[in-house]
Amino acid sequence: MNKQLLSQLYEREPKIPDVGEMTIILRSLEFIASYLSSLGNTYCTTEDTAKLLTQPKQKQEEVLVQNALTYIKMHVTEKISIDDIAHYCNYSTSYVSRNFNKVVGMNINSYINKLKVEVSKTYLITSNKTIAEIAEIVGFEDLSYYSRVFSSLLGIPPAEFRRRFS
Repeated sequence: MNKQLLSQLYEREPKIPDVGEMTIILRSLEFIASYLSSLGNTYCTTEDTAKLLTQPKQKQEEVLVQNALTYIKMHVTEKISIDDIAHYCNYSTSYVSRNFNKVVGMNINSYINKLKVEVSKTYLITSNKTIAEIAEIVGFEDLSYYSRVFSSLLGIPPAEFRRRFS
């Protein structure tokens, strides 16, 4: 091959964006993903509610809890409130809490914390992030609260867990 042909081929190659361009692209994609997610959640909520009202009461409770579990799993790395879940399911917070506890066998906050700790275990084993960073990633705003929840569920603090299983 001659130099001119190589030069032409090189010019046709897509350019790799610099850090600034990549940041703009990633923020745009995050915005689009967030927007599409909210549209999907709105659609799913109204569709599920319409279907739910035609079900027998026991089935309604199970579907309601499935919707609550879906919401929790979709938002596990965020701060989740019972109000958010109830809004997503189109029911009152007390109705959602009561039925969640009845079907799952634990209250919503305990379930959320348990799931967040499970996710954080993966980060502790596979990443070099600090425990504070991991706590923030999985949606705990307070490191000491994260450590207390982690220790109460697993019997050892996060640092010890990392030492044992990394």
